[in-house]
Amino acid sequence: MSDHTTVYKELILRAWVDAQLPDPLRRQLARIYAASFPATGRVDIAVLLAGADLAQGLLCTAERRGALVGFTYSSPVVGTDVHLLGYVAVDPAHRARGIGSHLVTFLRHLAATTGTPSGFLVELEPVPAPSHCVGGSPRTPLHFYEHVGARRVDCLPDFEVVDSTVDASPRTRLLWLPTGNPEHPARLDGPRLRQSVETILTRAHGLDPRDPRLAKILESLAC
Repeated sequence: MSDHTTVYKELILRAWVDAQLPDPLRRQLARIYAASFPATGRVDIAVLLAGADLAQGLLCTAERRGALVGFTYSSPVVGTDVHLLGYVAVDPAHRARGIGSHLVTFLRHLAATTGTPSGFLVELEPVPAPSHCVGGSPRTPLHFYEHVGARRVDCLPDFEVVDSTVDASPRTRLLWLPTGNPEHPARLDGPRLRQSVETILTRAHGLDPRDPRLAKILESLAC
């Protein structure tokens, strides 16, 4: 079962907090995940689900008439009160119905009312992703996130993702998705931003903390 549930028209929106995920849900999550992201951009679904089971990440789902039609998954940025919103996925058969937007709105409201996290970072490569090109429309990931309230982190220029598996990584931008709670930051800057960027690059991308490229990116922070 989940601890937080909201009904919007035919959608049941749930946040799975401190709850073991039932097997049918796990299978549906795996199916939508595989259909929404290219193989090169996916992690082992078992790792993602294990994180949700252990409350290491926040899983929100959307169900329609008893079937899973979409989900979001965010994980804590270690050393901060920020989450990295890593996945927003909608079943291909149910796109172009606003499900992704409803999920993100639900996620923001949940964080605003529970107090955690203080906001969400989105790491965005300038390449369209199927999960956000809802219904095959030309909407890009950037358009989608701006539509749901995210704004570019102006303190940090676009930077190159450090990935040892490719020779030339695309440049990446960070977006900040506030919760709307007046006690939470409307923008990301200062020590919270510095710690978030350092954690993402060292933990998510495997950059050695002593690597001069990390220092260069951190020195580019304008606020």
